[in-house]
Amino acid sequence: ANNALRQDHESKQGAAALHYIADHYKFALGRAFEDAGTRHAVVLEEDMLLSPDFLRLFESTAYLLDADPTLMCVSSWNDNGYKHMDLDPARVFRSSFFPGLGWMLKRELWIDELSSKWPPHSWDHWMRVDGQSKGRDCLVPELSRNHNIGEEGSTVNRADFASRLSNVAFAASAPAGGFRDLDGLREDRYRDLVTRMLDSAEEVPRGAGLGPPGAGRTYRVGYVREEWRRTAEAYGLYVSNWPRAHFRRVTIMRRNGNTVLLYDR
Repeated sequence: ANNALRQDHESKQGAAALHYIADHYKFALGRAFEDAGTRHAVVLEEDMLLSPDFLRLFESTAYLLDADPTLMCVSSWNDNGYKHMDLDPARVFRSSFFPGLGWMLKRELWIDELSSKWPPHSWDHWMRVDGQSKGRDCLVPELSRNHNIGEEGSTVNRADFASRLSNVAFAASAPAGGFRDLDGLREDRYRDLVTRMLDSAEEVPRGAGLGPPGAGRTYRVGYVREEWRRTAEAYGLYVSNWPRAHFRRVTIMRRNGNTVLLYDR
């Protein structure tokens, strides 16, 4: 049977898998926004398990995406949401790093910006470039609302999956009161919150002891970009050369009852 939502790739025989993926994204988003006139679209890979309130996340935050020009997307995936962290299922934060992996965008972003210059490959890295992000953030739940089960794929092998994806926690149930303090995610309010947290935190060097578990203390740790990989390893975050799930170069993590803010000096 003919599937009208499937793009013909005969002209791209031999092309890398990343080209095929980018083409499929462009085709599907074009159908959703240009043909169907959809207001919002949620982009989801097929190798994911979803939390019961996966769609509720997007329903609850769509009004912020519409009202706040400093937002680019809503994502259901927290790159730093590992099982060893203290993860609040009702908390949503702003990330200046585009997460992908189950995300929502609005029609204007596609029609006015992305559709005419969509890349031939590596679309997710392209979305993180300043020319696309333009300093905008994404809303992300502290506890992910999807779980990737694809151990092998075009950009993931078994070793990557084991070290970076398999230990990411995701919500098995919805919080009784829904997502909390969404209005506090507006850019000015959230920026002020992070600034206050930094100002009131105790400064400690990387690797210093963080006090007894459950003490409820807040610390700040400075780093330079060249040190980020070692910093991420030291604090059990996603290990790469650039911080993920950060807000304007400030990464907030909670563990053993304490809060740590890692900030770019």
